Amino acid sequence: MRRPEIDLGACNGCGTCIEVSPDVFRFNDLGFVQVADLDAYPEAEVDEAIALCPEDCIYWSQ
Repeated sequence: MRRPEIDLGACNGCGTCIEVSPDVFRFNDLGFVQVADLDAYPEAEVDEAIALCPEDCIYWSQ
């Protein structure tokens, strides 16, 4: 299963991914974006988050 990943070193924390797909992306207690542990990820939402990310730091892992 493919899983979305975030390059936290490049992420500026803008929250666009959270706005697009709040079931997949969220801020953790330290204020960093993290990916939720899901059985399946909504590909269309994640693809939109990838496309809208201003830092190009979200990608699919295999």
